[in-house]
Amino acid sequence: MAEEKNYEIKVVEKAFKQLDLYRGTTGPLTYLLVNSNPFNNCQLFTIGAINHLTISNVKEEEVKALLASAISIATMKKLCLLDINRNHVNGILVKLAPFTKRVVYNQPYLSTNSSEMNTVMVEFDLDKIIK
Repeated sequence: MAEEKNYEIKVVEKAFKQLDLYRGTTGPLTYLLVNSNPFNNCQLFTIGAINHLTISNVKEEEVKALLASAISIATMKKLCLLDINRNHVNGILVKLAPFTKRVVYNQPYLSTNSSEMNTVMVEFDLDKIIK
């Protein structure tokens, strides 16, 4: 019997004027928010709401397809900055590992609302994603 998907994840580009438009989950539909130019440079992009990849039944091929969409929006940039709740860091890094060349930076911090977070920068291996 085939396993039923009880979720849907879409990748959307986030413009600065859309702040929090797609924050979180709306029922079974979740958005990964891609900002292709957060620091006005040619190297770095961000993916927001990445913690949704910790949904237990998101398969590796789905992660690859989502990353391909995100990288396409980000015009083939390799460096990605992530802001992840500390409870999700290991799960996210495991999901991203098959497509990551290296974790450049992983620094814990306490947010202004007392959430335990990590700022993580990964370098994606485009050859493993875009094929």
